[in-house]
Amino acid sequence: MTPNLQPPQLDASGHYSFFPQVTSGVNFPFHIVGQDAEQQYPQSSDFSAGLYFVERGGLYDTAVSNYNGSPAGTLPLAGQKLAFAPSGKAGDTTLATASVTFTAVATNHDVPFFPQMKGAQVSVPAIEQVTGKGGIPVSNILPTIFPATF
Repeated sequence: MTPNLQPPQLDASGHYSFFPQVTSGVNFPFHIVGQDAEQQYPQSSDFSAGLYFVERGGLYDTAVSNYNGSPAGTLPLAGQKLAFAPSGKAGDTTLATASVTFTAVATNHDVPFFPQMKGAQVSVPAIEQVTGKGGIPVSNILPTIFPATF
């Protein structure tokens, strides 16, 4: 059951553009089940996230800016497994993931914006074995590994 929400906000053009919020500053936590692109075996992530809504015809650049200026893009995954690249064998690119961070990216297509992964906090077993430390941030290496998508 959805609790009572704060009144929706309008952008400068008079269109709805807002995070649904339970109380001022607290985004409603939508339940989401995601599946990574690898899909060699059933692997999904279950999490909650604040979602941004913008009415068709609204100021999409403003919506993208509002989303990217908020902390809503960082999603806790609590160690759930997520594939970060195509694999040669099932699981070889899958890492336990503490959190993943998305940004909104404007497009010139029918869909005015889409999510793009900015980074993640992961456990890389080989690095942990050498350093004795976990929770490696991968945000700085993602564009190097996947230059066509970042």
